[in-house]
Amino acid sequence: MRGRALGLALWAALATPPTMPASAGPAADAFAGGDWARAAELGARGTTADERIAQARALSVLATYEARERDRAEALLEEAIAAAAAAVELEPRNARALAERAIVTGYLSKLKRSPREARAARRDAEAALHLDPGLALAHAVLGGWHLEAVATLGAFLARTTLGARMAEGERHFARAHALKPDSALFPVFHAFALLALGPERGPDAQALLERAAAARPADAYERRVQAQGRQVLGLLARGEVARARALARALSPLGRIER
Repeated sequence: MRGRALGLALWAALATPPTMPASAGPAADAFAGGDWARAAELGARGTTADERIAQARALSVLATYEARERDRAEALLEEAIAAAAAAVELEPRNARALAERAIVTGYLSKLKRSPREARAARRDAEAALHLDPGLALAHAVLGGWHLEAVATLGAFLARTTLGARMAEGERHFARAHALKPDSALFPVFHAFALLALGPERGPDAQALLERAAAARPADAYERRVQAQGRQVLGLLARGEVARARALARALSPLGRIER
């Protein structure tokens, strides 16, 4: 149970790659346009941390949204981890590189239900915040980790076995929203985490998804996540909370593979 909890505890927030800076190069441009395969190919040729981050991000999208076979998803995630690790090696104090490695390592944790990868993902997210306390992405990652641990184990076991707390999850998500109030991503993943906690969180999730629906997505990935949030929002607006919860889980990264 503990390994499962550690793996599942990351899904809600580990799918929120930040927008790359405009100077990041052709790999980031391909990612922004939604050509994930091309972005991965171009990033693999790169020699900068930003290029390898773009590669890792593209591979993570291919693994978690496009792959339909578990083995294929796992291979892509292993490749993504290697790309993110290369970015960290190039720039050890690059908080975005550490956060990206946390994301893809967390995905692998979910797929394999591995406590080792889950712990590594949390360490990377916390290290990213140590370097850059204002990195909204890392706050969202940790917010999802805490909330999904509570959703999986219940508040008491999550606290006693993992040190996860509802208040910590909400605190990190609140910080992420404050740092990036126009994000189309963080409200969706926060809402999905709340829906995993139980149907009583439906109104809070609906408010977050309304916020996400009104945001302006920065790239193809953000448009995709925003569209998923709108699907769930439509069900919540009609009072179909059970269906909304099921859809949110299915639309989450690896949701069509991990059962």
